[in-house]
Amino acid sequence: MFTLIKRELIDNIALLLLAAIVPAIIITIVIKGVLEGVAYLPIGIPVIMVRILWPYLLCGAFVAAGCGAAQMNDDSQRKLSTFLSVLATTRGRIFIARTVLGVMLILIMFVPLVVTDVVLLKIFARPVPLDMNFLIRSFATILATFVCCYAIGLQVGWRSSKLMAILFGVALSAALILVVAIKGFGVESIIILVLFTVASLIWTWHKFLSLPL
Repeated sequence: MFTLIKRELIDNIALLLLAAIVPAIIITIVIKGVLEGVAYLPIGIPVIMVRILWPYLLCGAFVAAGCGAAQMNDDSQRKLSTFLSVLATTRGRIFIARTVLGVMLILIMFVPLVVTDVVLLKIFARPVPLDMNFLIRSFATILATFVCCYAIGLQVGWRSSKLMAILFGVALSAALILVVAIKGFGVESIIILVLFTVASLIWTWHKFLSLPL
């Protein structure tokens, strides 16, 4: 299993770099823009923390969907799973290794957001207790969105054209983001996203295991 995961890392190093660069750019742009527009440091929950959530959700969701679609499309075009499955492994183990890489991609995008908000909370004074429920709901919804968009990317990655697979994944992600925009950061959005994630992974798992050699 470790060998399969290592191979996935090597084959998809560009996706890992993309997942690391995009959050850094978003955080830098948002914080720089907000700080340039204020004359003093805010007290309480800084406005930066709120303004960073939606840009981060949008870009991170699209990147997650694009990475999932590109990852699966590369496999279907190059027949890597077919080659590996004739060796001492199974398609199930290959799929698990692939999803492990997906988890790494998501964490690479998600962790910087949490770290940034923790640092901001340490910097700015808070005369009133912090609304931890708001932060937990926001973080949980964003994480669920990233996972769901990645799962959808895997599902649509079977299309013959990589560009079309990525665009289709991004389009479906936009629909999910619209659901989050309507429902807000909270339990309802998370439940919907989890259901979509489970359905997408089950469909992809079944299709992946049933492919002919």
